[in-house]
Amino acid sequence: MTTRTDIESQIADDLARSDLSTQITNAVNTAIRAYRFERLGFNEAYRVTATASISVDFLALSDISVRFRKIDRLRLVRDAGDYLDLYRRDYDWIMSRQDPRVLCQPAEYAIYNNTIQFDSIADQTYTLLLDGVKELGTGATATFSAGDASEWFNTARELIRHRAKREVYAHVLKDMELASAAGAAEKDAYNTLKAELNQQDGSGFIRPTEF
Repeated sequence: MTTRTDIESQIADDLARSDLSTQITNAVNTAIRAYRFERLGFNEAYRVTATASISVDFLALSDISVRFRKIDRLRLVRDAGDYLDLYRRDYDWIMSRQDPRVLCQPAEYAIYNNTIQFDSIADQTYTLLLDGVKELGTGATATFSAGDASEWFNTARELIRHRAKREVYAHVLKDMELASAAGAAEKDAYNTLKAELNQQDGSGFIRPTEF
C-alpha cells in the first residue's frame, strides 16, 4: 500500500527538488481539500447506522460513526425491512415545523450547524441509515499522517500527485507553464477515476475498456 510519505517522495522526485518538503506537504493537504466533497467511489458510505433518540429533534453529526461530507439519503427504520426515506428540507422549513413541538415520528430533516435537525420530536428511539460521501481523514480536522495509506494515496494517487504539483508550480516555484501541464495531468487522472466510478455504477462491476 502506498502511503502519504511515498507520494510526497514521488512529488519531490518529479520536481527534482529535495528542499520543498514543507511546501509539498501543504500542497498535498490542499489537493485533498479540493476533492474531499467529490464523489469518487472509494469515499462513499452506505447504510451507516445512527440513532434518533426519543424526545429529541436533532442529531449531532459528531455522534455518527462516519464523518459525512454529503448525505445522499437518510432513512428511518420503522420495523425490520420497513424504511421511511426522510425528505430533505431547508433550515427555515424545518424550524417552522419544530415550533409547535410535536411529538411523533420524524419525516423531514435539514442539515444545519453540524446537526441533523428533524421536523418533530421523536416519539421513540429510531435507528437511522445514512448513505453519502464520507471523510477519510482522522480527527475533527481530517488529518492524514505520514504513514496514512488511505485511498487518497492509492486509488486517487495520481489525482493527488498532479494536483499537489500544480499547487507547488503555481504558488511556490511561480512556473505557470509547468503548473498548466500538471493541471492537464490532474484532469486526466480525475476523468479516469470518474470513468471507473461510472462503470461501477452502471453494472456493479468494473469493466475492461479498450481505447
